[in-house]
Amino acid sequence: YEVATGFFYTPGPADEARLQEGIRVDLRELCCKENGVAFLQKEMSQIDFSSDVTVLALGSETDDYGIPGVLEHGMPYKSVADALKLRRKLLDFVDRKRRGEEVQISVVIGGGGATGVELAAEVNQFFRHVVARGDIKVGDYQIMLAEIGPLLMAGGHRKISRWAYDRLSHLGVKVLRDTCVKRAEAG
Repeated sequence: YEVATGFFYTPGPADEARLQEGIRVDLRELCCKENGVAFLQKEMSQIDFSSDVTVLALGSETDDYGIPGVLEHGMPYKSVADALKLRRKLLDFVDRKRRGEEVQISVVIGGGGATGVELAAEVNQFFRHVVARGDIKVGDYQIMLAEIGPLLMAGGHRKISRWAYDRLSHLGVKVLRDTCVKRAEAG
């Protein structure tokens, strides 16, 4: 979140490098003999079940859930590169709005799990900084969070779900529960 929405407003490689400094961890420092950890980056063909401890970090890929246009027009949010791409897009929206090329900035976040909830809050904070600078006005942007189910962060306690809903609503995020994204299109 800090990379995508951290607020330095001189877009470019220097800002992007500063934003990444605080979130990166050098695995070589963590995975060393002194810490009792061995790091191997290889293709796995089998598991040795006689080992005391084995950790498999297989990574992940963005799931488009079969929604037409998501891969072409959406923005995945799994990596630092994805966060930088989102940051550039947000800054581009602001620049276009300032030049009168954008009527309203609309950001739609699909999924009300922990990542979607926090991203919605952080994007809101990003726009509040932009408003404070005088680049845009409060009504110039809207953030929507679409969740297919009735609860945000459904895997957790209902009180947390309600708190997240109330907090986002208070921030001005339009929370759409029981709402399925049917397709994504350019623009």
